[in-house]
Amino acid sequence: MSGNFNRRFHGRSHGGGAYTLVEIMIAMAIAAILMTSVFYAFSQNLDSWQRGEKKLALQAEISTIMSRIYYDLKRVNPAIYYDQNFDLWVAGEKFKEAKPNEVELIDENQKREDGFERIRFKIFMVEPFAKSQLIEYYLKKDPNSVEVKYLKNKYGAAHVLIRLCDGEESIISEHVEELSFKKEPAKTATLNVHAKITMPPEYKADKRTDFIDLKVKLDNDHITLREAIADNNK
Repeated sequence: MSGNFNRRFHGRSHGGGAYTLVEIMIAMAIAAILMTSVFYAFSQNLDSWQRGEKKLALQAEISTIMSRIYYDLKRVNPAIYYDQNFDLWVAGEKFKEAKPNEVELIDENQKREDGFERIRFKIFMVEPFAKSQLIEYYLKKDPNSVEVKYLKNKYGAAHVLIRLCDGEESIISEHVEELSFKKEPAKTATLNVHAKITMPPEYKADKRTDFIDLKVKLDNDHITLREAIADNNK
């Protein structure tokens, strides 16, 4: 009687609706293999997506820095204004004995061979008419350092790039390891901008570091590039 009960429980004699224990175990094994394959494919795709996201983060950082600096520099133009007789004047014309419009390159560490670490220039706006902005780009200094050292970001991997506009600081990037500005040899109206971008160690991407080497041609003959040494006592 016991044998008949087991056959009725495991067999398909009643309408073929029952499964044997072996069939159930095989089905579970197949399901486990499928689930493992799906999980592996998902984890691989997730890892690829995260690597791609981190790579895009580096490229986005570079794009932000380049576009911000380039846009500001390309807006440098002589101040245009009208006098009392409604004659049009351009500040910076050599024969007017006016001070030229300057892009000032400032050497903070007094090592000319590695370029200038700070740039300062004035932008004259069309609207509102004749309004100007004084803009600077530089790496933020470490206030606790006697020498010229720059403040590390919270990861300790790079420095903080500052845009100063009319005395108000804004952070452009926290991942700039190097920054320098140089005149283009034999091209007085061309400026070279160099930066090294380093993303944090947490960005375990194939490439965490890249460089910016940007040439900016100033479009007006009345603009001059002037070199200066920073007063680090201030």
